[in-house]
Amino acid sequence: MVKKFFYLKILLPVALTVILGGYYYSFNFTPDLNSQTKQVIIENTEQDYSSHSTEHINSKKKQDSLKAQEQRFLAKLNEEHPKKDILNETDTQVLLTKSFKRMHAMGNFFNAKSLQREEIQALLEKPANLEKAQNILLDINTTLSDFGEDQALARVYAIKMLEEQARLGDIKPLYDVSTQLAEQLNHQIESGIELEKGREYDLESLLNIAVKQVNIEELSDPNNVAALLNQSGFRDDMSKQIISYYDNAVFFPLLKKYGREKAKIIVAQVIDVGQNATNTVN
Repeated sequence: MVKKFFYLKILLPVALTVILGGYYYSFNFTPDLNSQTKQVIIENTEQDYSSHSTEHINSKKKQDSLKAQEQRFLAKLNEEHPKKDILNETDTQVLLTKSFKRMHAMGNFFNAKSLQREEIQALLEKPANLEKAQNILLDINTTLSDFGEDQALARVYAIKMLEEQARLGDIKPLYDVSTQLAEQLNHQIESGIELEKGREYDLESLLNIAVKQVNIEELSDPNNVAALLNQSGFRDDMSKQIISYYDNAVFFPLLKKYGREKAKIIVAQVIDVGQNATNTVN
């Protein structure tokens, strides 16, 4: 026991000396390696900072450029379609005509959708404008008289107004118009009266918008499909042509989500697909 303690007492200091000596040698006699390593770290840090700084500058330049483009565009737009003329207009029909032309002039501008939404929301602040939008789609003779060659443009933006109203949480006007329009068109078809050009597309657009307001997963339940179609004006004794518009409005979104077979099964529980459907997707 005494001998072991003696060896431990001698060997332990020696071991510590060797370890500490190696560390001292490594630390003091490889200065170039440590210096190089530090330099690499410094350079990498500077490069990372420079890269992030450049990205930030480029991003800001792009934002500034887009903002400048928008300001120039709006300045030109206000020259051709002054917003103040719209805001000061008291006649609803004239106001909507000017506003629709202003929005149409936005064309393919990169920020057109956002700008148009702002314009539509401003229009929706007055109930009379929404009421007029509904009448544009339902009273085709008055629309042709009021808007003349711009009647198609008026119908397009009237639909956009109903869509935005639905997006804001009030879908009833959309349902009311789709229901009444479907009845009008169905009556014309059954009476052998030719449909006014484009009105069937108005109905299709309204139905597609109605479907988009619903979570597609909810439509995996045929009961929810039936409820949506009924609110939109569907009746199973309508003409095949009108029923096909309802069929397609729900079938194609379900097709995209679940595939053809499941989509057919869901829709078939609500609509007599075999007799009425016109979709031919394989």
